[in-house]
Amino acid sequence: MSRLDVYERIATGLGMPDDARHLLGLAASRELQRGGQPFDLAAFPEVVRVYASQASAAEEIQRQARAAAELDVLAVRGLGLIGLNDSLLRGSVARQDGRPPTVRVLLLDPQSPALTLRAAEIGESPESLAGGVRLAEARLRELAPSCDLSLYRYRTLPS
Repeated sequence: MSRLDVYERIATGLGMPDDARHLLGLAASRELQRGGQPFDLAAFPEVVRVYASQASAAEEIQRQARAAAELDVLAVRGLGLIGLNDSLLRGSVARQDGRPPTVRVLLLDPQSPALTLRAAEIGESPESLAGGVRLAEARLRELAPSCDLSLYRYRTLPS
């Protein structure tokens, strides 16, 4: 099984609780009840690609990021994606080949009520999560000389 729609059908058939659905990367069942039938994700191959593990996806993501002229990142704090030296995308963004990409990063506002909700969901203190967002922002500013960087904040949870 590698298609999300298969996981969706299994989760629905088993009546999985929302917490278990989220672990599989699926929407909560209450969201499906409001919105009708889920999308056939196979119809959107340019948007949805399923990998067996994070490690198997990393190489493909990095390859595409190195070739991209523009890169948009939506994250809670972004440390593992782009904020730290060994993060997934940082090496792809800090290019030395003379082709600096346009990078737009959207992080959760550390002063928003949504941060407190997200911290509770992941079992972290709001202070720690907010500190991580601020650290990511500071580390991202270090990338400014090597790319066209724009940093934004959002105040509501996207899902």
